Amino acid sequence: MKNPIGIGDASQYDTNKYTDWTIARRHGCTFGIVRAASTGAWVAGKPSLVQDTCFPMNVERMAQAGIKRMSYAWFDPRCKVVSAGDQANNFLNILDKYGGPGELGPMIDIEDAGPSGIYSYVGVGTYIKQWLDVVEAALHVKPRIYTNLSYVNAYLFNYNVKEDWLIDYGLVIANWGATAPWVPQPWGPTTWDCWQYRADAPGKYYGFYNQYGPQYSAPNICLAVWNGQLS
Repeated sequence: MKNPIGIGDASQYDTNKYTDWTIARRHGCTFGIVRAASTGAWVAGKPSLVQDTCFPMNVERMAQAGIKRMSYAWFDPRCKVVSAGDQANNFLNILDKYGGPGELGPMIDIEDAGPSGIYSYVGVGTYIKQWLDVVEAALHVKPRIYTNLSYVNAYLFNYNVKEDWLIDYGLVIANWGATAPWVPQPWGPTTWDCWQYRADAPGKYYGFYNQYGPQYSAPNICLAVWNGQLS
């Protein structure tokens, strides 16, 4: 199928024991992007490395529904307190327990950290590349990169810094509410693999329910579209 749609993001924030991936499949979703790893609460002076609590459930239910999976790690750019290597190895350890990254491979999620202004983003491209290299060496597949125009323009590709190696990695671009994705350099206007195009899709329609039960208001969810044929 050309340009199929999928669930653009699934994590413990929007999935729970009521989530029914077979409904997502019934309503045309052929793939899903799911969070496996992140950083958590600060412990002993630095963030802990954590597994998304719903990742094991999502892995199992997506497989049962016949939905292709891309597993991702949220990357903490404050690498002076959480090294890129530690973040990558935490991600790999989680994937090893649950059947690997899935049919669509691994992905790194790079966007602004929460209240991180006191930590410089200067040189963050070097840390991102370290993460990518560790994961690729372990899995023998290039990870994809999830990001947005403003992050790339601010930290990775501008007048002062040009991380040209970015073009070697498939792009999952976040750009909600547009008629076409705004793709940053060094990727070209059409050089993207997947576009997360909305974050307000009705969750109940796609089998995503409130954590307290289906009778309560369901969360909105992200949808994405694949660029061309889904392999």
